[in-house]
Amino acid sequence: MGQSGLRHEVEGSSHRAEDGSCVIGVLAQSSSLRASADQTQRGASHRAAPRRRRWLGHAAQVRLRQGHLAFLDRQQRLDRTFKRVIRWATFVTIVAVLAASPVGRHEVQRSWFLARATVSRWLGLPSDRGAIEALWRIRRERGIATTSALYRDVYAESKPALRRLLDYGGLAPGDGFFRWGNYNITFLYPSKIFVPDDHGRAYRMRPNTRSVWLKNVRLPRDLWGFFLMPDEPELRGVIEGTGASIVAGSVQTTNSWGC
Repeated sequence: MGQSGLRHEVEGSSHRAEDGSCVIGVLAQSSSLRASADQTQRGASHRAAPRRRRWLGHAAQVRLRQGHLAFLDRQQRLDRTFKRVIRWATFVTIVAVLAASPVGRHEVQRSWFLARATVSRWLGLPSDRGAIEALWRIRRERGIATTSALYRDVYAESKPALRRLLDYGGLAPGDGFFRWGNYNITFLYPSKIFVPDDHGRAYRMRPNTRSVWLKNVRLPRDLWGFFLMPDEPELRGVIEGTGASIVAGSVQTTNSWGC
């Protein structure tokens, strides 16, 4: 009876061992199946992913690009060339218009000098006296051009008696000249009394010339003149009908130096 009990116990333990081994075998088989499936999936993902190139130790993604048609590339190239030509033609046209216009030239030059002066001030550089003088010269030339154009219209609108007086004193367009005073004021000077001077005070008086001041010279467009005229006998007859009058005691005569 003890032997039979021992036999049953041994048989039971063997069955348990066999059952345990079977369980272990099943677990091992399932884990190996999962490992093979994972390996298969990784291989598939590696095959599906785009190829990579290594550059300086880093994996670089190779991007596939779609090819272009030759006629399409040619059309796009012609379009880019045409747009460049249009931009340059527009730029050249604008520059030509500005260069042909006195106003345009004045504004371009003035903007250039102002920009240079602003940059110099920001950088803490000393003021350039030459640039300042150039800017004033541009302003004066602009004032002369504007006033000269206005005076031509005023002369054309003047009455015959007033034109005769202006012609007598050398104040007709083309005879009289414009110069500046007080930096930014433009004056009309009679050529029979004054001559332009670009190296001194902008003008000087003619030598050995006798002159007298006229007041109340009324011009069209509500403009008034105060001119120095040659003091000659015919002056009294020329001023008749103009409303102008001689300033008493204003007769003066210059010496050989124009003083």
